[in-house]
Amino acid sequence: MENTVFSSGDIIKVILPLASDGYDYIVGDGESYEVGDFVRVPLRRKEEVGVIFGRRTTPLDYDISKVKSIISKVRNYKLSAEQIGFVERVAEYNLTQVGNVLKMVMGFDDVFSSIVLRRKKTTEYVPTYVSPTLSEEQANAVAELSRKLDAGFSVTLLDGITGSGKTEVYFNVINNALKNTEAQVLIMLPEISLTGQFLSKFKERFGILPVLWHSGITKAQRRDNWKAIISGEARVIVGTRSSLFLPYKNLRLIVLDEEHDGSYKQEDGVIYQGRDMAVLKASIDKIPIILASATPSIETINNVRLGKYGCVKLTS
Repeated sequence: MENTVFSSGDIIKVILPLASDGYDYIVGDGESYEVGDFVRVPLRRKEEVGVIFGRRTTPLDYDISKVKSIISKVRNYKLSAEQIGFVERVAEYNLTQVGNVLKMVMGFDDVFSSIVLRRKKTTEYVPTYVSPTLSEEQANAVAELSRKLDAGFSVTLLDGITGSGKTEVYFNVINNALKNTEAQVLIMLPEISLTGQFLSKFKERFGILPVLWHSGITKAQRRDNWKAIISGEARVIVGTRSSLFLPYKNLRLIVLDEEHDGSYKQEDGVIYQGRDMAVLKASIDKIPIILASATPSIETINNVRLGKYGCVKLTS
């Protein structure tokens, strides 16, 4: 992605959270912008918020005087090169318009209606991890998975029979990831109904609840959680498939539990397989991803056999 600073007179492409591949806008006198900036722009008779994706690369086929100017920059919020690359790849892979994917990144329809207002700070995240005694097999699994932290992109199947302690294993790995004081970790679950028991176990181990992202939280919670995620304040995020698209500041690990579950497939709006898009995001962000299951999907088993994915087994 280009790092050009756009200045007065430049015509640039702004993607809006709409079913489109972007609109042309011109940079006004004395203004400057960069790729990834959130900006306010006029659209018809309204004002919308979008993201700058780059310079117009083809000659204008209409009168330049008809190009409207960007209104202003939304301060303190910006998408990284990796996030923009992910949006573009998801749109291309799933045959949808870029604006449809950006809408998921922006989180909800009125995310910017009060974006500049000061919000109540969430509880500072200071985990005090309490680990149960691990079996030798579990401890070896933790060591193997932890070696992949900060080592670039990797996909590892955590293949464990029911009751073998897969959750305890990846909790330990998450704790190791959080020793980097700026790291964020995403734990994906297939359904909202699974979060209650999971959250109780998480709080028991870490002493604090993670930030949540799913359709069951309120609009106010979505707004606050989105801001905590893009600022880096939220350290551990637990969510369903839509949580994958949030604008993480420093995501360092993805854990996708019950990776075989059909609920990771989105079947309306942007149609995608959440597991596959999670692997794509990990590859773009150059981070490890753990796929956990007692009954792995055929696709994942095949990728292990082909040597594309690693595998750690828990047999007892």
